[in-house]
Amino acid sequence: MGIQDKDMKNKIELSGVLMAYSIKKDDKAKRMFSREGHFEVGDTYTRYSGFVDVLTNLETGNYVRVNIDTEYKTYQSGASKGQATAMTDLMEDLSAKKVDSYNKTKDVSATPTISIWGREPYHFQFTDNFYFKDGNLVESIQTNLGFANLTLGDPVKEPQFKNIFAVHGVVSDIRDEMDKDDNPTGRTIVEAYVPYSTGRDDSKKVLAFKIPLIATDCVDEEGEYNMGDIIQEEEQDAGVIGYSVVLVGSIRSWQEGASQTPKREGGRRGRGKAFVETTQTRHFSELMLEGYDFLGEDGDLFDEEDIEDAIKARQIQVENKRKKAEEKASGASIEKPRMGRGGASSSSEGGRASGSTRRRSW
Repeated sequence: MGIQDKDMKNKIELSGVLMAYSIKKDDKAKRMFSREGHFEVGDTYTRYSGFVDVLTNLETGNYVRVNIDTEYKTYQSGASKGQATAMTDLMEDLSAKKVDSYNKTKDVSATPTISIWGREPYHFQFTDNFYFKDGNLVESIQTNLGFANLTLGDPVKEPQFKNIFAVHGVVSDIRDEMDKDDNPTGRTIVEAYVPYSTGRDDSKKVLAFKIPLIATDCVDEEGEYNMGDIIQEEEQDAGVIGYSVVLVGSIRSWQEGASQTPKREGGRRGRGKAFVETTQTRHFSELMLEGYDFLGEDGDLFDEEDIEDAIKARQIQVENKRKKAEEKASGASIEKPRMGRGGASSSSEGGRASGSTRRRSW
């Protein structure tokens, strides 16, 4: 029967205030592929690319970065046919730096609110990104806007802060997180394969990417708990690895400055402390696991063979991109690697029966 679209949940709900942004407009972007009846390779179009940071917690300063790569679009029907869409107008304002951000105002009540949303099946979701650089495979799980929508609202005194995700997958590993010296950090790493669809109609395929999550101390309306301890204990007791689950959590982001000490110059040696300059800032994020539940009849929503097929289908795409990268490196003309996207639509989430016998699905 295969994996059904309704079972491939991959959804992020995000709202807060506009913390920062960087959008670039390119009026001379070139099409890297063709679409019959719409455009050809090499055609020129207007492209907007960059990111928007959504402040989701005022106390901790946590934010979520939304990557943007879209084009100038107009309404295709109705009274506004031919006019720029609301999203296009917003990209124009952001690229021209006409919108104030929290980093500038330092005042939530004076900063535009922001929400990222999408109608079924175009939710804001995690995307599977992989490509080759200098012969090496680069993989990452990204938060790209994709087909979802971004809306700015008027500033309010008490914005709605929301940062939560839910994905359906099969747990593949649970282990202690180790630091660079191979000492346990006290946190737990949980990995799962998340299936998603790509392509349309006859070319549609189901792939699966591996998503890493961090399980540690959490707080909810009932109090504090350690998700790492909970999931490790359940793995030892009844098993979690190999079961179909819904993973619920939030995105944690932070920035670090890369510093360097300027070389001392002159004939005489300097004394004491030297000025250390921050030359650039890097963005980091991790996915925090805050809850989970078993899917289907006690954790058997996804069939073992179906998940294995989805993993293999992704491996085939990786190999195809490897070949294209090698051809490009040797001077062959090929199209730009395209990013896989996690397809998703909501489904009901089944729990597990207490004391029941579960079978592993992967």
